[in-house]
Amino acid sequence: MEYVAFVEATVEYFGKVVAIVEYVGKVVAIVEYVGKVVAIVEFAEIVIAITECAGIVLSIVDIVMVITEYFEKILDIAEYIEIKKASVIVGIVLAMSNAIAIVTKQIFIFKMYPV
Repeated sequence: MEYVAFVEATVEYFGKVVAIVEYVGKVVAIVEYVGKVVAIVEFAEIVIAITECAGIVLSIVDIVMVITEYFEKILDIAEYIEIKKASVIVGIVLAMSNAIAIVTKQIFIFKMYPV
């Protein structure tokens, strides 16, 4: 009878050991799960940091685009002014050539028909 009682006590003891191992296994699983959650949170923080960096880069790109557009407008105005200047210069040259032609005609007329 003592042998049976010993076997029963041993089985009961190993049952408790198995229960403890299972419990430790569950704790390890929870710790691993928490580790995964922490890893996900860290990844999310990295993604947020990258997004913020991207936002800063996009802000810089926006600023550069605005400056570029501004300079394009300035260049458009400059081109317009250059065209106006060119047309004014052409107008002056034409007026001078017309004046020279008129004066030349007058001189030619005075030479042909002196008064």
